[in-house]
Parts: sequence; C-alpha cells; structure tokens
Amino acid sequence: MGKGKSTGVLQVIKSTLKRFLSDDCSRLAAALSFYTLFSLAPLLLIVVAIVGFIYGTEAIQGNIVKQLSGFIGEKSAFLVQDLIISISRPSSSFIASAIAVFLSLYGASHVFNHLNISISRIWNISTGSGLSLKHLLIRKFFLMILVIATGLFFLLSLLTGSLLNYFAGFLPQTIPLISVFLEMMNTLLSLGTTILAFVLIYKYLPDVRTAWEPVIVGSILSASLFFLSRLIIVLYLRFSIYSSVYNAAASLIILLIWLYYSSQILFLGAEFIYIYANLCGKPIRSSTAE
Repeated sequence: MGKGKSTGVLQVIKSTLKRFLSDDCSRLAAALSFYTLFSLAPLLLIVVAIVGFIYGTEAIQGNIVKQLSGFIGEKSAFLVQDLIISISRPSSSFIASAIAVFLSLYGASHVFNHLNISISRIWNISTGSGLSLKHLLIRKFFLMILVIATGLFFLLSLLTGSLLNYFAGFLPQTIPLISVFLEMMNTLLSLGTTILAFVLIYKYLPDVRTAWEPVIVGSILSASLFFLSRLIIVLYLRFSIYSSVYNAAASLIILLIWLYYSSQILFLGAEFIYIYANLCGKPIRSSTAE
C-alpha cells in the first residue's frame, strides 16, 4: 500500500511538472513579475495607507523593509521603501489625493487581473468572452477589493508578530531555548499567513468553482516552496557577487529575480491544484458552467 501511495505521489509530481512546462509557466511568471515590478510601489502604498491607520506610516515602512530584507536583502528592501516614499508625498488637494488613491487601486488591480488570466489559462477556463459589461465591472471592483485584502493580510501578519513579542515580554529570558521557540513561532505564524494568502488567490481570484481540498493542499505546497525559495535566495545573496558586478542596478535585479521565482511557485501551485482536483474527481469548472 505504501508503494502504491508513493507511486501516486510521484505521478502527481511528474504530471504537475509536465503541465508546468507545456503551459509555458516560466513565460507567464516573467510577465507577471515584470508587471508586478511596476505596480509594486502603488500596491505597497495601499498597504501602508491601510495598515498605517493602526501602526503609523513610518513604523509600517520600517516593517516592510524588515520583512522584505529576509527575502531580497536589505539593499533591495530599501529600494522598495524609496519607491513608496517617492509616490506617497502628501498632496494639498483632497480631490488630487482621492484620484491618486483610485489610480493606485486601479493600477495595482492590473497585477491581479493578469494573475487571474494566467491561472484561468492554466486551469483551461476561458476569461472575458461572453461576459456582460456589468459582470466585467464587478470583476474589476472585486480585484480592487483583493488589493485591499492584501493590506489586511499584511496587517494580520504584523499583529500576530506584535502579539507574540508582547507575550514574550512576560516570559523569563532564562528559560532554555526561549529565543529559538519564539523564532519558530514567528516562522509558523508567517507560514500560516502565507498559506491563507495563497488560499485567497487560488479559491477566489479566478472565476471558477473548485473544491476546498485541492486548494488547501496546493496552498500549503506553494507556501512551503515560497519559504524554501526565501532560504535559497538569502544564501545566494550572501555568497553572490551581484552587488560588485551590477553596482547600483543590483538591488533592482535581485528584486526582479525574487518576483520571478515567486511567480513561478504560484503557477506551479496552480498546476498542482489542477492535477490534484482531477485525481480527486472534483475537476475545476467555470462558475458560469451548469
């Protein structure tokens, strides 16, 4: 029985990788990462605006640098912070500020729109054709809500980390391995938040009907690979010579590389969900299908 299960797992892995290559997911990931690069500043600006009401703008910018430093290094993280600061200078006009917020939401929603189209293509679901103007406007509004939800997930991550640090203040520092335990708890909380983010994307972004089991399993896989890629990138940055070779452009290149591999992981998870759903007898269908 164990042999049969291992054979089934290997078959799923083989089928997932085969579809990943045949669907040209590397090209889709390259397009998404390039698109995200230009929408990153307004997207993070929205996150800062939402979470800043509770934590304060400067504190949030510092937390963004701290979070991103673990993925792309400190220099690239400060590059992102500079982008946020450069477009977040206050305007003297309320109307101008309102227009800027709307345009930021609209621009950032394009990333999710491209992501929706790519995942729908991977799942063999048509998008856009035959949809009424009302339905398209609702979808655009939903994408903007998803942008706001991204900020709320970031807030959740910060809140859980802050609560953990708060309760840690009541623990005696003489307890053996207390720092190791807190680091493990922080990692688990961060992993849990990342899994929830993947579930949100896979379950609700595409206009499809899909069972919960494939989505949850695929989200756990994607989040695990995401954290593994974080470790690999950190080790790579420690021993690479990018900074000396590319000088000022190194931070931008590292950021783009991180976005590219993160996008590939997201699409690999989508391929896995497609295979897993078919094996479970619960194939993914369009929400408009009978």
